[in-house]
Amino acid sequence: MIEQGFYVEKEIPQRWWVMVLCGVESDKDLDRAFGSILSAGAGRERAEKAREVLAQPNSGYIFTDSARCFSLIIISHATKYSELFNTVTHEICHLTAHICERFGYQPDGEKAAYIQGEIGEGMYPLVVAAVCPKCKCGEH
Repeated sequence: MIEQGFYVEKEIPQRWWVMVLCGVESDKDLDRAFGSILSAGAGRERAEKAREVLAQPNSGYIFTDSARCFSLIIISHATKYSELFNTVTHEICHLTAHICERFGYQPDGEKAAYIQGEIGEGMYPLVVAAVCPKCKCGEH
């Protein structure tokens, strides 16, 4: 499993910490994801639901604490690269909506598009590492 954290800060008044876990595949990974969700502040019931979702390939989960400007994104094992891309962009959409809601931005406006782009840039190294774990070039 790959872990990565980054800030979203260019278009918003307060920077937002994003933690991403990608490639949940084993029971150990599911346990780590479950613990991360609990540590982030989600209740046990929500964490159990996330475990069920993440036990399936090609799925994702996001937990956001808007008051703390924090989000945790977890992505399960992808069966192919296009599925990984699908899940990543899906979770980017959710995160963009959470940030826009917190700061009162229109989710279909220009600020939202810039926020979404910044999140994509932040997640890019993780995607490259998932696609090409040996050399991290993203070409294989």
